[in-house]
Amino acid sequence: MKDRLGISIVWIVILVLLVCTRLPLRAVYFSIDNVNLALAIEKFDPTTHQPQPPGYPLFVLQSRMVIYFLHTAGRTFFAISILASALSL
Repeated sequence: MKDRLGISIVWIVILVLLVCTRLPLRAVYFSIDNVNLALAIEKFDPTTHQPQPPGYPLFVLQSRMVIYFLHTAGRTFFAISILASALSL
């Protein structure tokens, strides 16, 4: 039982450190690629570069699900990057 508690505490510390290292490094402005991805959340059309081809349909679909809860593209992209980093651990 103590081993599971110890492992749980280690994973919590690792996830807190992950978030703490990502917060100061998050983007405070959008580049042209981020703008195209943000526009693709509303209307997915790679022919008009929303987003640039190949279009990243799975990322846009995931962003559409997350933006429903977070309401802005900036917060959505940040949350998805944190989630991807956490899953990589």
